[in-house]
Amino acid sequence: MRQNKSLLVVSLMLAGIVAFPATAGITLRASKIPEAQPVQIVSYLSETNEPLQRALLIHNIMGEMPDLRDVAQTTESLKSQKEILGKMQQNMTDCNVKKLGKVFKDPKKVWGKMMSSYEKQRQDFQTQNENKKTDKLTMSLKEKKAIENMGWSISRDIMLDVYQNPEKWGDVNKGGAFPLWKDQITLFEKQWNQFYENLNAAYGEPLKGRPALDEETRHNAQKYDEVLAAHKVYMAQISKGKKPSNAAIVREKPPRAPKGLPKWQDIVRLDPLTGKPTPELPEPWKEAANNKFQNNLESGEMSQFTASGSNQNKSDLEAEYEMMLAVDSMEKGVIGTSSTQQKMVQSFVDKITPLGVKIENFDISNKAQYLDVQKQLKELKKAAMKEAYQYVEKLEQQDKESPELVAKRKQLMAQKQARLSPEAQTAVSNMEGIVQISQMSPAVQQRLVLSALEKDENASVHLTQTNALNIDQLMREQKSTNKIIAESQKQVKTSMEKQREMIPQMAECSF
Repeated sequence: MRQNKSLLVVSLMLAGIVAFPATAGITLRASKIPEAQPVQIVSYLSETNEPLQRALLIHNIMGEMPDLRDVAQTTESLKSQKEILGKMQQNMTDCNVKKLGKVFKDPKKVWGKMMSSYEKQRQDFQTQNENKKTDKLTMSLKEKKAIENMGWSISRDIMLDVYQNPEKWGDVNKGGAFPLWKDQITLFEKQWNQFYENLNAAYGEPLKGRPALDEETRHNAQKYDEVLAAHKVYMAQISKGKKPSNAAIVREKPPRAPKGLPKWQDIVRLDPLTGKPTPELPEPWKEAANNKFQNNLESGEMSQFTASGSNQNKSDLEAEYEMMLAVDSMEKGVIGTSSTQQKMVQSFVDKITPLGVKIENFDISNKAQYLDVQKQLKELKKAAMKEAYQYVEKLEQQDKESPELVAKRKQLMAQKQARLSPEAQTAVSNMEGIVQISQMSPAVQQRLVLSALEKDENASVHLTQTNALNIDQLMREQKSTNKIIAESQKQVKTSMEKQREMIPQMAECSF
């Protein structure tokens, strides 16, 4: 019964029997502004106030201007954002190419090949997953984790392959190699020293004796031939025809340096469920992991890993690929927004031209043009309101001199309400705070609208005959909305300024 009663009340409002409540007609400038509609004033014995309709139309057209300006500012903001992201992506590319340049003869080509491989694998993975049409509710934890780590996992496999098998990806510089981790060097040096301590002990030589090799050669797996040659010379120096106490150590070769690894964030991550490294720690940390990395440097990569926990950073490939997608999306978005803006501005120009506004090549972002059009519209609105007041005065004089017209109007209203069902009449009588607009004379109604037009001088609210009664409340709400919009724009500006500050930092490659 309550629902039927509510529907009836709405019908009465739409029929013009009663007005909307004080909370009705609230609009926010951030939402789409409805097209201005001619005001239909209830008047049975007089014509509609045409100047008032024109004043309302001009007022609501004025109200569109801030929204058009916001769209223009958003477009410029998007263009700036795209420019920032583009520079960030270029810095990322430059750093990655520079890193690869230490190993490859054509690092730019290698990086492009890596990006293409990454994109293809991501697309293949997504296609396979879509073909499965797996219901997310029945998806296993393993499948969910695979999807979440998809980008990172693909990047890890590619980066490991590039570091471990560089010849597959491009022509390698002579003697070129990726740098070792600190922890790789630490563990290798322990193996190296232990080997020669055992060897020296077998021949009764000082334990500190070593082949004449620099660190760069010793730590480069691709220069192992040089290591073997230096080892052979060293063996000749310490053996001198003596029989070793440990023949097995003499037959062994010195340890070979491990191949370089990508940064630890690219290849090591903690499982969010088990807390264990996933997918599997690369050599030489499998055994070290069981000892909680106690043999590693405090400043080494693995100590950072255990201290940081689960890695949330993007890998080089993943980060640049997503940045590339963002730039592409921004490019399309900027183009789309620019096109939308042009259509909106042209539509606005088409509305104001018939009103007599003089403007050529209107640019909504041009402050001088914006203020000039706003000024012209205010003057047109003022002139229309002046005519509207004169017409209201004529209506008031007519009512004063023709009481029979007033009586006839009341009679017609009474007849109209009498046709309502008993339920409808009860609903009307029980609606607290409702002003029955249709019982007002046309002159009173029009003065209320004109009063609202005066109060809202800057056209912050989209006005109609009904919501004009609530102008004070609507203006307060719009003022609060404007504060929210201003704060949001301020935050966007601050964020962009911070991103600009990051651009030179990203250009400083650290590896």
